[in-house]
Amino acid sequence: MPGELAPPNSAFGEWIEGLDLPELVGDFADLAEYAPYVRSAVGAYKWFRLQRFKHFLNSLGKSVEALPDAKKNQFRAIITSEAGGEILSEFVDSVLRTSSQTAISALALLYADAGGERYSASFRLSACIALEGLSDQEVDAFVALCNPELAITAKNPPYPVVIASDGLLPKLPPSVQALLSPPQARVAIINALMRRGMFLPDFAAGRLGDGGVGVGFGLSETSYQYRDLLIRARSLLPSTSSVAA
Repeated sequence: MPGELAPPNSAFGEWIEGLDLPELVGDFADLAEYAPYVRSAVGAYKWFRLQRFKHFLNSLGKSVEALPDAKKNQFRAIITSEAGGEILSEFVDSVLRTSSQTAISALALLYADAGGERYSASFRLSACIALEGLSDQEVDAFVALCNPELAITAKNPPYPVVIASDGLLPKLPPSVQALLSPPQARVAIINALMRRGMFLPDFAAGRLGDGGVGVGFGLSETSYQYRDLLIRARSLLPSTSSVAA
């Protein structure tokens, strides 16, 4: 996209003001009377998609460069094949719909693991779907809560269960405590993570924890795989300002 790639350190406002409005507007020419709003809306759409795409490519490059030479050559053969290109286009589509840099880096790790050295084909498929659209808040909450040490003691549970109640919050990093303090946010975030398959449903949904009625969810081996993937993805970021692993 000629003329649209932003300089590495440019701010959004500087970049958008430097764009040629007729070229930017394109098919929106009939909305010329609303030029300031069109410039901001269309510019924002292009800017953030470009930033996500650039971050994916940067993470993908770091992931591949860390491979042994033989695996690196194997990956290059895959990425230049028609089948590999088709899969790559699907990953990019997911990236463009995802705001979290950690999740975008995780998608890059999954694509770089084309040979299934670390993650199975079935996990990579489900993870690509689960990570699409994931937010930084969801990533922070998931990494903090996916901890078997937080699980309750129960008789013959099919899997470890965590109850996100008021009594659990002090055991979490401060940023996650603040995020999950409102009960409505707690319910929404944990239910969203269960819908993505990153947590399992609580096998006895209505529970009374130390801090009153809490939101229950289960931990599985797949949950721990997601945690490992997201922590690895954070190591690719220029800075790790999220919650501690």
